[in-house]
Amino acid sequence: MIRDFISLIYPTVCAACNATLLNHERSLCTHCIFTLPKTNYHTQDENPIFSLFWGRVEVNHATAYYFFEKKGKVQHMMHDLKYHGNTAVGYEMGFLFGAELKKASKYEDVDLIVPVPLHPDKFSSRGFNQCDFIADGIAAGMKVKSDKNVLQRAMYTESQTRKSHYDRWLNVAEVFESSVHAIEKSKHVLLIDDVITTGSTLVACANALKTSYSGKLSIATIACAV
Repeated sequence: MIRDFISLIYPTVCAACNATLLNHERSLCTHCIFTLPKTNYHTQDENPIFSLFWGRVEVNHATAYYFFEKKGKVQHMMHDLKYHGNTAVGYEMGFLFGAELKKASKYEDVDLIVPVPLHPDKFSSRGFNQCDFIADGIAAGMKVKSDKNVLQRAMYTESQTRKSHYDRWLNVAEVFESSVHAIEKSKHVLLIDDVITTGSTLVACANALKTSYSGKLSIATIACAV
């Protein structure tokens, strides 16, 4: 009764459509969970996300969960997470994605989730890294562990938003470092980011991991803008 009373005054709404959530719903309403634009790329041998890495860095598989459309529900969710601190929706998106990845033969042997890191200065100003919550959700959905300390961003870089493909690559080419001892026993690492466009950040992260790590490496993001 107390919860119902509070919800009348401060209603909890869906991060995708702003509909008031029911008691059994968390950050997303049931309708959005089933109708958001999924790519289903994790079920395909070749897909547009995987092709972004051809000739740039060797990865076993690559996928994204949702299509990112301007002014669409997925953009609304991602902005709510990144700019309004709704970390719960990051975790829930990750959990839903992880549960599906666990059923996919290409990802069923993943044993470690690694999020793309923020530079300490940006982390300090924002207060959180949205990829950490996505990674924790995916790890819970897949029933494996996540480790946010495997990768570090050694250099502060400008926002990628308005940069060209080449400038994005230059901006992040050598800014990541890895603590490979943390993953040396892993057989299949899944590298996580929130949104992928050109893939430059993920290529830089993958290259940092591959300086010493020789196991399987795959990539997954919540949304794709390609």
